[in-house]
Amino acid sequence: MALKNTHSSFGLTTKMIHWAMFILILMTIVGGYQLDGMPDGDAKWAAFDEHKSFGALILILALARLVWRFINVVPTFDSLTASEHRKAVAMQWLLYLLFIAQPLSGVIMSQAGGRPVSFFGLFNLPTIVAESKAIGSFAHSLHLWVWIALSVAIGLHILAALRHQFILKNDVLSKITHG
Repeated sequence: MALKNTHSSFGLTTKMIHWAMFILILMTIVGGYQLDGMPDGDAKWAAFDEHKSFGALILILALARLVWRFINVVPTFDSLTASEHRKAVAMQWLLYLLFIAQPLSGVIMSQAGGRPVSFFGLFNLPTIVAESKAIGSFAHSLHLWVWIALSVAIGLHILAALRHQFILKNDVLSKITHG
């Protein structure tokens, strides 16, 4: 299997980033729910640190995926109508935006609250905002709303993939799952 995309299939690099992001996003969603129910204390702060580290990893992967998209061909989807193709491209760009906005809003929220964002204890992300209650409150709201939008967009993305696989019975899903 080729590392780079071809006109007929996504390459191994794209597939690996795609599925790694899928798993990481599911982990951070589940972790976010668990954080909400945890009592305050050291365990909760440690879980927050893990959540932020995984969010930073998602941000890095999203940016890498975006760069990779610009330097690769995008497979053609002959089975899509022009309207479906436009919708698919719009959804892909919306997902890229949300994949970047969600962890970025979390970083800003944390830093505005005076808490650094560590990448798995190896290093702290660069500080992009000073401590500010107003910025932290805005970033917190944004983090919530982007999470809702991201959840809906991912749900629609999955439903569309399943529709192509099981109802339309075309090759759309196979381009990201196998050759």
